[in-house]
Amino acid sequence: MSRNTSESLQPAPPMVNPSVLSFVTQAMSQFPPESLCFYLPQLVQSLRHDRTGKLQDYVLMLCSRNILLTHQLLWCVARVAPHA
Repeated sequence: MSRNTSESLQPAPPMVNPSVLSFVTQAMSQFPPESLCFYLPQLVQSLRHDRTGKLQDYVLMLCSRNILLTHQLLWCVARVAPHA
């Protein structure tokens, strides 16, 4: 099976669905920001598929309230971003 064929068989990422994004942000809002540091790599990857901007707004709100989360997010983004 070629790579193109296997990619076409994969379903769309869940974060493309606005209902999933709403649920995720609502569920995460019930946890203290410090506990979300563990999930930052997944959040960074999910931001790539966030067409609504809801997840981006939520992450920005979290970062405005917690400097540790902001610091960890910057390191996650630096690891994922391509080097210029």
